Amino acid sequence: MDLSVFKKVKYTSSLILILGTLLSFIVGLSLGLLFGWNLMTAAFLGAMLVSTSTMLLTWYPLGVKYYSQ
Repeated sequence: MDLSVFKKVKYTSSLILILGTLLSFIVGLSLGLLFGWNLMTAAFLGAMLVSTSTMLLTWYPLGVKYYSQ
């Protein structure tokens, strides 16, 4: 893996990382509050969406693919 590629896109990738994390958290928090959950439970849902969306985004470039049978 060539690390010089990361040096070229470090600002763009950092911005996408921050925006994607915030967006996932805000969506989860908003959904939790719309369901009538308290703030702590809604924040937990937001945190769960952040971790699962990050996991899915990192698995795809590594070549992990799902096949339905």
